[in-house]
Amino acid sequence: MSRKNQRRSSSRGRRQASPKPDRRASALQFEKAQQSYVSGQVFKAKLRLQKLLRVAPEHVDAIMLLARIHTENTDYNRGAALVRKAIEYRPKNAQLRVNLGEVLFQAGDRTGALKALYAAHEIDGSHLQALEGVSSLLLAQAKEQQSAQLWGEARCFLEQFCRAAPSNVPKRWRLAECYEREGKLDERAQLLREILALEGPDSSAAYLLAAMENDGSVREGHLGYVRDVFDAAASQFDTALVEELGYVVPKKIHDQLDAISPPGTVFQHVLDLGCGTGLVAEALGARCQTLVGVDISSKMVEIAQDKGLYTDLFVESIDHYLTRCEARFDLVIAADVLIYIGQLESTFQQIFDVMEDGGLFIFSVEHGADQGVELNPSGRFSYSRDYIDQCLTAVGFRAVKVEATPLRMEGSSEVSGLIFSLQKEPACVPD
Repeated sequence: MSRKNQRRSSSRGRRQASPKPDRRASALQFEKAQQSYVSGQVFKAKLRLQKLLRVAPEHVDAIMLLARIHTENTDYNRGAALVRKAIEYRPKNAQLRVNLGEVLFQAGDRTGALKALYAAHEIDGSHLQALEGVSSLLLAQAKEQQSAQLWGEARCFLEQFCRAAPSNVPKRWRLAECYEREGKLDERAQLLREILALEGPDSSAAYLLAAMENDGSVREGHLGYVRDVFDAAASQFDTALVEELGYVVPKKIHDQLDAISPPGTVFQHVLDLGCGTGLVAEALGARCQTLVGVDISSKMVEIAQDKGLYTDLFVESIDHYLTRCEARFDLVIAADVLIYIGQLESTFQQIFDVMEDGGLFIFSVEHGADQGVELNPSGRFSYSRDYIDQCLTAVGFRAVKVEATPLRMEGSSEVSGLIFSLQKEPACVPD
């Protein structure tokens, strides 16, 4: 072959090789794809990204935007595959591992998500999203499995997160929950003081510190604390309370109702205060013609709504509902809710005022205070029998039946309680 032909052959070979992508052209093409995506032209953005990746397959930003498009379209397999491709090009990038964890979590693969987040944490031990993701997944598993080991692992990652982000109050609350579960009371108290300093004097941290310190001066509950506790517990409330803690109050109320009213009695207007997820409604079954539920936790009420057992449901405090209530009820139930109120004199009067003459009021309280009202380390109040009797006498209720009974388990101990069945006697009319 002549030198001229050799040069032509060599030239043709160079022209056939894949050209290096022009960085400016790639940047421009990616910018156009981003603009299309932001403006809602997702299909156009997708086409531009695919075109770009044919000439610049290592363009990680393009890969990740295309992965986001697939993920938002619930095509999690393609989304995860693209993120893994990006990781091949940048194996030491912790954020990409976090992104993979997010896609896998959305796909329902919590094991894969946790593995990806662990990998991100190994690359960058202070990566907040990795710490947040790992701690959240471990905490969810700890609650589901009631695993002391998982509670401890979640606590370790939450401690790291709080050191890296000391002003993040929600994570501090989660850490306080771990300390409580593990019995680390000194650490919990210190953390509550730190939360109090961040949130101010109205924080429920002040209430919980008073509970831990047996502060007898605190005689009223904290609505924010109660709402937060039950919003957080709503999704697993029925399983945790009934199956794991042996909660018997709804059944006990049903049994008392059978004992004090004629068999098959249907109550016309029933009020369930602190209705939660509807456990009392399930226990009473067809004994209510109309049933109104009131609870401060919107998450709990959502679950009760899904059960379809209530005529009406309201998300508000008991005090607020009773203050504005114009209806009258022939049966009022308050199952394990008064223990979050504290002093009960005004609450009993409000309940008395919304009842029909001859109506029944059935409620449970925790029993154990030496005298009066006592705030316990659990954040709930317990009451002496004498205190309850004095409150009821002052209002005008007549006790029909009182039963001392365990209400549920707490750890390895039974929680002692009292269940009262009362009647509002008709007012005496002078001759």
